[in-house]
Amino acid sequence: MCTITLWIRLILASMLIFQGSVQETKATSVEIHAPLREECNQPNVLNQIALQFDLKKTQMLVLRLQNKSCSYALINVQLKSETIFSCNQSPLQMNQVYLFGRCSVSISPLPQNCKSIMIARYIIIELKVILPQAVSVGKNVTIYSEINNFRQYAEFFLVTITCSISFGANSRVSVEVNQRAALYHQFFIPGVHVTSFSCEIPDGEAIRAYGAVNVESYFNVDNLKIISPLKTARFPTGTTLFFWYIYQYPIQHCIVLKTYQSCDRTKTFSQIKYENKETIEVQFQLTTDIQLSIGPGIHPVTLFMQNNVSDVKYMSTVWINKQVTGMKVICDSFVGIQPNHFTINITLEEGCPANITIEINKYPSNKHVSQIKTVCSNPDECKLVQVKTSLKKAGEKYRVTVFANNQISNDSAVSQVFETVPQIYDVYMTSDGPLYANVPTNLMIYVRGDIGRFEMTLRFEEHSKHVPFTIDSIKHVHSDGASLPFDSTFYKLTKEKIVFTSTGDQLIEANIRNSKQVFNFSLNFIVQRQQTCLESVKIRDGNSNRAIGEPLKLARELILSGDVTLSCVEDSNIKFKWKSFKVDSSSQLPRPENEVKLKGNIYNNEIVIRSNDLLPGLYVIMLEVSTNEVTDKDVTSEARDFSLIE
Repeated sequence: MCTITLWIRLILASMLIFQGSVQETKATSVEIHAPLREECNQPNVLNQIALQFDLKKTQMLVLRLQNKSCSYALINVQLKSETIFSCNQSPLQMNQVYLFGRCSVSISPLPQNCKSIMIARYIIIELKVILPQAVSVGKNVTIYSEINNFRQYAEFFLVTITCSISFGANSRVSVEVNQRAALYHQFFIPGVHVTSFSCEIPDGEAIRAYGAVNVESYFNVDNLKIISPLKTARFPTGTTLFFWYIYQYPIQHCIVLKTYQSCDRTKTFSQIKYENKETIEVQFQLTTDIQLSIGPGIHPVTLFMQNNVSDVKYMSTVWINKQVTGMKVICDSFVGIQPNHFTINITLEEGCPANITIEINKYPSNKHVSQIKTVCSNPDECKLVQVKTSLKKAGEKYRVTVFANNQISNDSAVSQVFETVPQIYDVYMTSDGPLYANVPTNLMIYVRGDIGRFEMTLRFEEHSKHVPFTIDSIKHVHSDGASLPFDSTFYKLTKEKIVFTSTGDQLIEANIRNSKQVFNFSLNFIVQRQQTCLESVKIRDGNSNRAIGEPLKLARELILSGDVTLSCVEDSNIKFKWKSFKVDSSSQLPRPENEVKLKGNIYNNEIVIRSNDLLPGLYVIMLEVSTNEVTDKDVTSEARDFSLIE
């Protein structure tokens, strides 16, 4: 079909040949004019305008004739090879003609009565119905109907039409013809629904525009009622995984296991299945090759279901079982007491996955104390399973029995007998100020351990000192104001006065013991010849205490700076060193093995830390300030402060 615009161009480009003119007034309303008098009598010129149209079913051509059109031209209008209007008719019986489908208009000027006047005007009216591509069952749908070139040219054409929209049998709704109409409708059955927008003229002829909308089920986990029974397989024997759900339409589903997937979709709509809410089965073939590729273990299986208006992700698992053998269970000979934990180590030589049940019984009475259940889901996990637990009372003996099973096998093991004994877990040693030769100093020792009696031995220079002490509570309150890299609430503080006779780096070696355990620790101190100017350093973090407090939140950027207190001015160098340590809680000691390299910008006593400099978690930030004489590279004094960030 040629559009109106294309016809106009063809006719305008051929004006001299046809000796007539077609003028475009407002883009789609076209005027046809007779030629000038001097053009009518030119020899060898074709004196006929022929307009051919092939209209769509949504289009109607309205040809408007003037009262005296036949006085200046011979006009012939044909519809499907049948003449429906001709100037041969006398008198003029109609001045407006409606054309559909294949039609033509031929106009021949009359040389004896040639005058450049408008002979006719025509317009093509087109219907449009605008629908969304996909909608949910039972939801309001907005449907728009338009009649192009009707309202804006109503003054030139006297067109009487009635229009309506049909949503199927017995659902016709009238619509306004002078404006874009919006209708609301609900579809209650999924599938492709055809909407018809039609307009009729008084003699019954009509044009129609059709639109199709995909009506789809809106589904979720509740109305799908997905069922996936726990599926097991013996490695590496092939089997089939099943899922069942209530019929909805349309659905595309994919079952995904690791890198393998099986997808399908509902191809046609079944109203019987939909109304009866029939159960649909989907399958996944878990072949031997797939099992050999992914290995034994508990593997997640995901069922994805979607259409254009909804989607569901349903998670399930499949147990691919390999026989469990060679189980062992190991505990330390002496373990701590609540609230501190000890670790039970369980190993499987072969096989997975496994349900693991741990039973703790008193020895030798075999009285049941507690039971713990866990699962190892793959070969790596089952090689070593670590379970943390605690026991209430010291001085008692216990034994652990462990049972492991899956759907095809089981095994068990018994630990050696172990005993609950008060334990020491962490020790932090510092002093209440700078150390000077031959000057008594308070050594401050923070101990985290179980409630019980202990003895501590300190060795420094040629001295050895024995200090008995008791931990009588889990929580402690301190008012010493020491600068600490941890929350000291769970640490027992023991103070001991010592005197160094030598200067420089001095090592203190120590241990804490009871009848069953020895905990060793040591630390280097700098012993000065005389008082130095460096007194202290304090990180500006809003914490008035010397021990770390609530963590600072690191969102985008955090600026920390340290204030150094000097009691005098001396000819020495001051050096700043920033460090960070990853910790699990505020009460955990920062250890060298947990140090994390800082990537922030460091400007001596100031550091800028950005969110991408550290992974999420808790960090102890340490600022260490040291001095040394200009002529001597050895450190003469140092001070530290700590802050906690999250």
